[in-house]
Amino acid sequence: MMPPIIKELKNKTILIAAKDYVLFLKIKNDEIYSSCCLGRFMDNEDLDFIVDVIEIENGNIIIENLRGNIYVAIKKKKKKKELNQINDEDGNLFLNFDSKEYVYKYKIPTDSNRRDIHPIIYSKKNIVFFDKYKIDFTSDKFEKIKTNEINIINEWVKKLSGMLNNKFEFKDFVFGLNEKKLIIINKKYEEIIAIIELAKNIRELIHIENNIYLFSLDEKDNKVYLVDFSNFDFKIIESKQYNFKYIVKNENENKIFLIDIEEN
Repeated sequence: MMPPIIKELKNKTILIAAKDYVLFLKIKNDEIYSSCCLGRFMDNEDLDFIVDVIEIENGNIIIENLRGNIYVAIKKKKKKKELNQINDEDGNLFLNFDSKEYVYKYKIPTDSNRRDIHPIIYSKKNIVFFDKYKIDFTSDKFEKIKTNEINIINEWVKKLSGMLNNKFEFKDFVFGLNEKKLIIINKKYEEIIAIIELAKNIRELIHIENNIYLFSLDEKDNKVYLVDFSNFDFKIIESKQYNFKYIVKNENENKIFLIDIEEN
């Protein structure tokens, strides 16, 4: 099972990509509403496992799957201002997937029949840089352009892909998880500055302020931990137990949400 991808979009929407679907959630008055759920591409093609998602400047969503296929989802203009909300018999919030706030518009197929993906590195305006090429998503004409402009970043990504199963990227550092080792990498100098041995795998890691982070362990551990990474030492300040599937930080409202979703 690949770990879910959780991102906060520019329009105060939380994106969760898990397995072969992309879920868009709105948070309003401390309640969660669904605005869209994307599954199959054009209703006839399985997305396969999603490995990366990025929002570009024009608001479009770029999705990459395990085979290396790239999908472009665009945001449609909604006629109704109110968000959809459905409650079950017990009054609990039930997510409504009927709204089509986002729709697929394009697919850029992989150049290979093998599962040989090129990781999404970063985006500059509406140009997305991959490991070996870039694509300009400004117009409807997409072309994979080979580039040597990101060789330095390429070397950093190769280091990551060779040793890390998962990574949590922040402004200055990358916290990479390799089995039960947390590897801290300085992005500017591309150097490993600390390796911390863990008792269990980290499921989510969120920056709070200064050197304080919030994290959770594997799914069998229902605790949320507050940890101090000062001097790259692993000191747990506090822990509390909750029932949850995902942790999301809402930057706009400066709040942390614990989301419990039943998966079929």
